[in-house]
Amino acid sequence: MYQTLYRKYRPQNFDEVVGQQVIVKTLKNAILNQRLNHAYLFTGPRGTGKTSIAKIFAKTINCSNLQGTNPCNECESCLQILNKQSIDIIEIDAASNNGVDEIRELRSKASLVPTVGKYKVYIIDEVHMLTQGAFNALLKTLEEPPSHIVFILATTEPHKIPATIISRCQRFDFKKIAKEDMITKLRFITEKENVTVEDNAYDEIISQSDGCMRDALSILDQVIAFSDNHVTLENVHEINGTLPETELIDFIKNIKNQEYEQIFYKIEQYENLGKNYIKLSEELMSVLRNILLFMNVPNYTLDDNRKSFYADIVSLFTVKELMEYIKKINEYLFEMKKTNNVRILFEMMIVSLMQKEQNLDVIPTITPVKSEKESAIKNVESTKTESSFKEDTQIEAGIEQFKNKNTVEVIKSLEPLNISNEEEMAITKHEQTKLDSKTMEKIRTLQKIRINNTLYGFNKQKMLEIKSKLEEVKKLLIDKEYSNYASMILDAEVKVASEDHIVFLCKNERMEIEFLQNLPYIDRTLERIYNKKMYSVSINLENWEIIKKEFNSKLKKYEWIEEPADITEYYENQKKQTSMIDNFFGDIVEYS
Repeated sequence: MYQTLYRKYRPQNFDEVVGQQVIVKTLKNAILNQRLNHAYLFTGPRGTGKTSIAKIFAKTINCSNLQGTNPCNECESCLQILNKQSIDIIEIDAASNNGVDEIRELRSKASLVPTVGKYKVYIIDEVHMLTQGAFNALLKTLEEPPSHIVFILATTEPHKIPATIISRCQRFDFKKIAKEDMITKLRFITEKENVTVEDNAYDEIISQSDGCMRDALSILDQVIAFSDNHVTLENVHEINGTLPETELIDFIKNIKNQEYEQIFYKIEQYENLGKNYIKLSEELMSVLRNILLFMNVPNYTLDDNRKSFYADIVSLFTVKELMEYIKKINEYLFEMKKTNNVRILFEMMIVSLMQKEQNLDVIPTITPVKSEKESAIKNVESTKTESSFKEDTQIEAGIEQFKNKNTVEVIKSLEPLNISNEEEMAITKHEQTKLDSKTMEKIRTLQKIRINNTLYGFNKQKMLEIKSKLEEVKKLLIDKEYSNYASMILDAEVKVASEDHIVFLCKNERMEIEFLQNLPYIDRTLERIYNKKMYSVSINLENWEIIKKEFNSKLKKYEWIEEPADITEYYENQKKQTSMIDNFFGDIVEYS
């Protein structure tokens, strides 16, 4: 029966191991100096030699006739291991034996002495799959095992292993195998198999395997079967559903030049050829990365033959455009891996990349089917999220064009906010309960000034910092002096911010007005959080959409406007009203 290449050429001693020189040397020295640990943890990417080295180590420490640090493969222990008849080397697949009962059985048998070799070795593969109860059952045995027991735990996800287990093991972190080491190994195997392989085919196989030796050998095995013992680059592309680099560069040129007809004709061809759209997207991102590198460090990764491919296309892009392309493809890739309609998302991605106004695009989100009630809630939330995403990217892209450091003290040039009749009636009704219309008019003017100044000095990084620290407002909810204002802040959402200005979006007009009528106290609350003077303002969703549209149109020039030095005079009537209530009722009154 035919044996696959990765099994046929699995290393049988330390000298045959590809890469991992540091780990091999450490284990060799431990064997030579008889400094064996009772438990080892092998972590790292798949196909990098964890299980292979575990088996070599187990065979080596049990060999009765060591040849330096390599097993003799002739003694009874070695022969039993080679023939898979040894009962001293126990391999456990934790993915299917992850319960407490299996670990208890392991513990009960651990006290039994080895039959032939010096040590009984337990190799537990995918150890992160054990349950919490199984880890607890293993803990004591792992800490103080019998002198003839050695545990080797192997995993690709060490972060899922409890710290109590890791601390009792000697840990080895396996790395991805270097390209040079993989080429040497692949050449050795193809010579043994009497197969000829083109040099660029080796490069493509290694690129597809991403540092995983087992994946490289699996791809090679498949390509050899397809190509009748002569492997070309085209064979590798056909097997993996990928494209040659020259075709990818032409495809990117089509995108840049907005050649819709050419693009969709090619996509139809890729569909007929069974191309993998996820791999195709990853390759596009890789080529864009190479263009970016060629633009800045042309001698970094590309050889002389490949440089000619990139020389023509570099002049078509700026660094910023390349970064946007890579970011967008990466975001679409995340969604492609969650849906069955990969082609549709791929076409959406390409159309998105071809748009001149890239900041208008929104990455679609694939969500599981929900009930009607859940879907309605999700639709409201996704609308809010999409609006936030558009607004952040557009403001960041456009803000530099509007900055002007001239101070303008005249506020008459401010255009009034567009307010519907219903909203005006709601405001009037609410204002009658607290502030008169004249005072509210002043506060509305202050609202326009603060929104204007926030947009003038908008800074994406500062907004992220402000959002991250805003959680500290929750601590003030139990403070009688600040609780009402902290609640108002938490009920609103930060939409845009600068160094010391914040615009909050309120869910409705009532909350907006409540916020505006308490600005001095909200400013004071924010000052306590940020340890500096802050200028806040609120706005409702309808009016924010108008302002955002105006800002993104790039038609209005934003200039700094000085606000009144003391805004507390606007709120004198409110203070008097509060004072009268306090005189009558004292501390039994709670304000909402």
